[in-house]
Amino acid sequence: MGSEQPYYALFGWAPGAGLTPDQVPGANTLWQVESGGPLTPENPIVLSWQNDAGLTFRREMRIDDKQMFTVTQSVTNTGDETRALAPYGILARHGLPANLKKFFILHEGGIRMVDGELAEIDYDDFDPASAHKTIPVKDAAWTGFTDHYWMTTLIPGIGEGTSISTFQDTRRDIYQTTAKQPTVALAPGASATASTRLFAGAKEWQTIRAYQNEDGIPKFLDSIDWGWFFFLTKPIFAVLHTLNKTIGNMGWAIIALTFCIKALLFPLAYKSYVSMAKMKELQPQMEQLKENAGDDRQKLQKEIMALYKKEKVNPASGCLPILLQIPIFFSLYKVIFVTLELRHAPWIGWIRDLSAPDPSSLYNLWGLLPGARPSRVPSWR
Repeated sequence: MGSEQPYYALFGWAPGAGLTPDQVPGANTLWQVESGGPLTPENPIVLSWQNDAGLTFRREMRIDDKQMFTVTQSVTNTGDETRALAPYGILARHGLPANLKKFFILHEGGIRMVDGELAEIDYDDFDPASAHKTIPVKDAAWTGFTDHYWMTTLIPGIGEGTSISTFQDTRRDIYQTTAKQPTVALAPGASATASTRLFAGAKEWQTIRAYQNEDGIPKFLDSIDWGWFFFLTKPIFAVLHTLNKTIGNMGWAIIALTFCIKALLFPLAYKSYVSMAKMKELQPQMEQLKENAGDDRQKLQKEIMALYKKEKVNPASGCLPILLQIPIFFSLYKVIFVTLELRHAPWIGWIRDLSAPDPSSLYNLWGLLPGARPSRVPSWR
């Protein structure tokens, strides 16, 4: 908050029967520190606030060492009337990110997973607040915003009545996603508790994978933009990650991975080279057939096909192996582009950040002198 383009998370309770908006905690509530603080992985903090209707609200916040917050909201009804209210979490982003890349290979914007179905929403495709859809959740969900290397995600507790909504307030230019949990009817003397996790950090593969496999956040690894060829990019990155841990340098790991891929594809490449060589050998005979056929295109085609059959040559066999390799090398490029581990990773000499453009040029004698080359190309940081 306090910036021209604030980007923040809000937690609170939506008022139901018997309550007004000022009787539930919201963005402007002045909380009191009840215990704990400052917030660290070893030290949670508990806040409290009481309204004029006999409701006491508490908010406990915890954080681990990987930027996963756990926000536990509780309310106790000390009044003499039943109150209804629903806990929620909100992520709000005012305006577009200043460093939005708008590159077709990378998704930036809203992202959500509801009951196993992943959705990526570009900023241009956000529904207006007046016409947005509320998506009910049965089993599991998470929702948030994703950038090149960073992500902010709400992971609500699930119960009957949990819902997710994503929309744009066009009047105030705010992009928002909300995770609302079931409404509770709180009788006098009763209490209710709701918990929501908030991840606000880097999309580091090992961290995201651990939250998915060990903490039970389904498909959380898909928050990394693996692209259309995810069945290739995921195993390619797994190999790259292993090579990087083994070698200890991401630059050399990429080179090693490239050699591994080329070795695996060598049979296809060899077949393509053999086919092209055979086609080259047939060129004199094909030229002779063209000369003999003259303007008779049908005769020429028939004789060329007979020549292919006689020499056991398939003209498509030279192109097909090359076409099969395209998705693989596109996936390799995709992995290198989205991989956080390349950010600020040094390689050799003057190359100290593999996620940034090569700083060498004639102006600095290709890295021998200090200073980067003049460029209009923005950094990938």
